Amino acid sequence: MLEFSAASSRPKTICTVRTGGSIAALWQRPGPMSWWATTALVIAKGSCAEVRSQLYVALDCGYITQQDFDGIVALAQEVAKIVGGLRASVQRQRDAVAKD
Repeated sequence: MLEFSAASSRPKTICTVRTGGSIAALWQRPGPMSWWATTALVIAKGSCAEVRSQLYVALDCGYITQQDFDGIVALAQEVAKIVGGLRASVQRQRDAVAKD
């Protein structure tokens, strides 16, 4: 969950930590790496959506400006696209290995 203070622009940092933390936490689990990698990336993409949702709340409550909101949401959407592409790549590799 994101927490904002009216006098801070910390949301950018928190957004980055949230998504990266999701990936790192699952990447260290035992088991087939491709399964954990795919799962970690799915969760990370979900975290991007959660960040966007929290940003709407922060904007509505007046904790961030429209300009900050627009910039951070654009970054969150870009990260979601990157994570989604990486997940698709891992899945393709996983499927190729399964065929062999």
